[in-house]
Amino acid sequence: MRNLIIPTLLLLFSCSSGSRYTVIGSFDGDFVKDGTVVRLYDMYDDPVDSTVVKDGSFIFEGQIHEPALRYIDIDGHKRIVACQSGETVVTFDKDFIPYLSGTDLNGRINAVNNYVRSQYRKYMRRTERARDELYGEKLDSALIAIKKEIKDDISEYYGECLEENRDNIVSGYVMLNWVGMLNVHETDSILGTITYLPSRELPPLVTARNRKYNVERSAEGQPFIDIIGADASGNPTRLSDMTVKGRPVILFFWASWCGECLNDTALLKALANRYGDNGPTIVGINAWDDKESDFRTAINLLGMSWPHIHLRDNTSTDAYAIDELPFTIVLDGDGNIVSRNRHTTEAETVLDSMMTNAVRPISEETQADI
Repeated sequence: MRNLIIPTLLLLFSCSSGSRYTVIGSFDGDFVKDGTVVRLYDMYDDPVDSTVVKDGSFIFEGQIHEPALRYIDIDGHKRIVACQSGETVVTFDKDFIPYLSGTDLNGRINAVNNYVRSQYRKYMRRTERARDELYGEKLDSALIAIKKEIKDDISEYYGECLEENRDNIVSGYVMLNWVGMLNVHETDSILGTITYLPSRELPPLVTARNRKYNVERSAEGQPFIDIIGADASGNPTRLSDMTVKGRPVILFFWASWCGECLNDTALLKALANRYGDNGPTIVGINAWDDKESDFRTAINLLGMSWPHIHLRDNTSTDAYAIDELPFTIVLDGDGNIVSRNRHTTEAETVLDSMMTNAVRPISEETQADI
């Protein structure tokens, strides 16, 4: 769901070449106290300005030589902004969702945000209905189909927006939200269509190029990328210490808060029971859990007996170009990536074929070379 809610977390301001901009912010309620510091940053995390809330509102004023994406930080709530000549009005609701008006670029951004929010509400309604009416495998299939349909609709809409805004800063905003939905070939093709070239390349485009690189180096047929983190006891550990040459490996990326991950956990337990001691090595890769205690509690509650690596940053999820959970990667006995799958069910056929080959246990000396 991470990809579906990103636009609700972002705010853009617009400012135009050598001209003056004004950003007026207010709140739909009294949930932000007067005196609260509000900061304005550029997209490279460099500070631009700061002010304080007074009488329930704040103002940023300044000059800019070309349109630029920026973001406001209110007590850690970061909302992207674009700056162009004129006055931009931003109203935050109690969830710090921004509603933009006043300038052309911000009007376009607001339209994007409104559409994606409507699709998210549609997704929530449909999944709630499915949970009330369906059970077991039918429910699992329905949830996957609903998510795919909503994401496809949003991706199509982003494509239309990019076509309309390829010559202005909104293209960067679209790419910021869209890049996680694209495969490497789509990303490469779309980047080539953007004609807007600011004096400094936009972070969304840098992110897209980095993701293209990561997708290529973690594609099927490539050797696995080592993963470093902490085990369930909090001790340092790494993936290369958990592999056995000749034995396939399932990398299961999951989080304690991820509902779909729970269903895949049951499938993994069934796979482990089916193959027994000669089966694949299963390694849980715990991502995006803020508290290690949540990770350890989930392992015990779900009976996940296989080894785990808790990630303390996004290095490994970025390296494997993973944008959502759950995610399953299968390695062959030589440590090469055989398949990348959103769900364990999609990896079963590949794994069953691989397990027809005998597993060759190896010595500790050989393992040290993996």
